Amino acid sequence: MTWKLERAGRFAGVVARIAEIVVAVAAALNLVALMLLVVDPDAFAVDADGYGATRALGGTGWNIGISGEVMDMSLRLQRGGGLDMAAAVTAALAAAVIYALLALVFHEAAGMCGELVEWLSRSGDDRSLHAPLASRLRRIGAALVATLIVTFVAESVALTVGVSASLTLGGTAVVVVFAGLCLLLGAVFDHVAVMQREMDGLV
Repeated sequence: MTWKLERAGRFAGVVARIAEIVVAVAAALNLVALMLLVVDPDAFAVDADGYGATRALGGTGWNIGISGEVMDMSLRLQRGGGLDMAAAVTAALAAAVIYALLALVFHEAAGMCGELVEWLSRSGDDRSLHAPLASRLRRIGAALVATLIVTFVAESVALTVGVSASLTLGGTAVVVVFAGLCLLLGAVFDHVAVMQREMDGLV
């Protein structure tokens, strides 16, 4: 049974690492798009639906874009037939920060999988995993909460500067549940780690 858990842990770790790389690249691309936007905003063409803007990268055949739809937030990047600079900057910056936070979430998840696999390969009496798990779960919960804060701040900034914006609560509710669950589990593992240290001290 243990070898099955180890294989599942390794597979989950690989998936988490791949997801970490993907969202980290997405964060970097949004930063690049933001820099290009600041340098030459006229090079960006607004998409037909008004919720995206793209720019051709020279003669490479590649395009780089900014999406106004990030998580449950939707910012309209079009105003008066042209690009709304405030909306585009807000959307690109918010997306970069959110993807960076999600990369941290997957990084911690991958590290947790690795530590679980290592723990399974050690003696069954070794219960020193509680404290590392508690730290990682707290960081995952905090990062998920931070994504929500960034979303609401970006939405508030957009509305303040007159950007057409909307916010739904579909995915946000799921993030809230997972964030609360991770923070709760982190507190539980913290408590178990403290109890374990007290028991070891008595022994």
